[in-house]
Amino acid sequence: MKPGQESQTAVMVCAARAVADGSAGFAGFSDPTAFALLPDGAQEQVRRVRAGTAHGMRERFSDALMLGRARMMVARTVAIDAAVKERPPRQLVLLGAGLDGRAWRMPELRDAAVFEVDHPDSQRANRRRAPRAQQAGRGARGDPAASRAHPPAAAPGRAAPGPRARPTRAPGRVGV
Repeated sequence: MKPGQESQTAVMVCAARAVADGSAGFAGFSDPTAFALLPDGAQEQVRRVRAGTAHGMRERFSDALMLGRARMMVARTVAIDAAVKERPPRQLVLLGAGLDGRAWRMPELRDAAVFEVDHPDSQRANRRRAPRAQQAGRGARGDPAASRAHPPAAAPGRAAPGPRARPTRAPGRVGV
């Protein structure tokens, strides 16, 4: 990672979800927050892939790789979303959250405390783009500041403060 920038892996994964969002090739998949969470340069690439306007071998190859990533990200996102929908949690911990918009796009998380854990630069980028992601997510969560909690740090060897009586789901590394 470059200091001051979100993870490029997070951008790549988010861009793959954005390519798949609403595409006929990915029937039934929806992640309207993905495009909104991307930096401007990645949004341009997503537009090009969606439009199929690649010029030259390099862009065509890059776009083919993006479509392959999109297939993988759709399968992963659908599986994680299904687990959340099956048993909506009161707390959800997203480890390696990256540029994840799940907290805004899933009504099942409306009343949940969602904790996103990732590199501070990725989280800063996520917070900067939070208003447009919330808008894209059709307001399923409400206020973006309240929607995405960032757990307080704890002293070494001590538990972080927070609610202990609430069952928490941690589906693993989800966002990236």
